[in-house]
Amino acid sequence: MKGEEVLVGKRMLLFAVSVGFLFSVGCGAGEVIPLDIRAAQPPVSTKADRVKVAVSVFEDARPDNDVRADKARIGIRTHVAGGESYFNIKGGQLGPAVSQVVADYLTQRGLDAWVSKAGDGKTADITLNGRVLDCRAHANSRMGWTELAVRTKLAVEAINQADQSAVRMTLNGEGQDIKTVFDTVDLERLLNEALNDSLKEFLQDTNIANRLMRLR
Repeated sequence: MKGEEVLVGKRMLLFAVSVGFLFSVGCGAGEVIPLDIRAAQPPVSTKADRVKVAVSVFEDARPDNDVRADKARIGIRTHVAGGESYFNIKGGQLGPAVSQVVADYLTQRGLDAWVSKAGDGKTADITLNGRVLDCRAHANSRMGWTELAVRTKLAVEAINQADQSAVRMTLNGEGQDIKTVFDTVDLERLLNEALNDSLKEFLQDTNIANRLMRLR
């Protein structure tokens, strides 16, 4: 009799723990979570006469953008217990957010870059235009772990003001990870790594000399 009571007690405890786990991973369904994108931060160049790059505000050119109800939406998290929560770009506008990351990244790597605005009165050696073709960050929670997946795709055009020649590239970034406990910080980190790696590729495949950008 006592053995049966112990067994029943263990089953009830296991059931309570399981329900508690499902509730904990399922809570937050319907929530909108902002994700912050930013450039990696190595030492900034202190050269006095740096090449000047004006970064235009990138166009949000994702394929479904015309029918997207929420333009800030970049991803979804599915919960074990059912329901979804959503990831939006911090600030609400993807194009300006990506442009700022690009300008910060270039500045941190020795150029004098800024997001251009009408009437700012600044003169640039290079004008950088771009379109965001893809930017997504998803989390799929399962019993005991969460799968993370991100992808970025940018089309960039660098126009040399001295001779109006242009360099055009498509920059791709992606990443996957698995976490036993989901934390928004991990998804944010993965997204930033993918975006920064694609910008690293951009600088590795180009060369700037005499204030002109060329493909290597």
